Amino acid sequence: MPRKALEIAVAENATALYFGPLLAGSSQEDTYRELTANPDAKAVQRAGEGMPDYKILAATLRQRTIAGLPALSCVADFTTGGQPMAEYVVWIRGEKAIALFFGRTAAGAFDAFRESFDRVIETAKIP
Repeated sequence: MPRKALEIAVAENATALYFGPLLAGSSQEDTYRELTANPDAKAVQRAGEGMPDYKILAATLRQRTIAGLPALSCVADFTTGGQPMAEYVVWIRGEKAIALFFGRTAAGAFDAFRESFDRVIETAKIP
């Protein structure tokens, strides 16, 4: 499935949006089941990108509704150049597309980052 990306990186911080089309016909239960598989795939992907200590914190997995659509969010910890980092990942599934928002920041700045990033994510219009 082709995906498009918008990515902004400043020093060690990054935010991005990936989106792609979906096949129609999943129930809400199916959607959450599908979304729940995404964090494991993300951890494998990040390890392959050179983040061997990337770990999704199971206690942060959260089923949500964003703009009336099923969503899942989680937080991962990792290090870059010895610096503790955190990544916030949010998947939103629309009727025709899925969107992946993620943002990385220094672990010590994470709470303020997530609050600000959530305000942006909550305005998303996913078809």
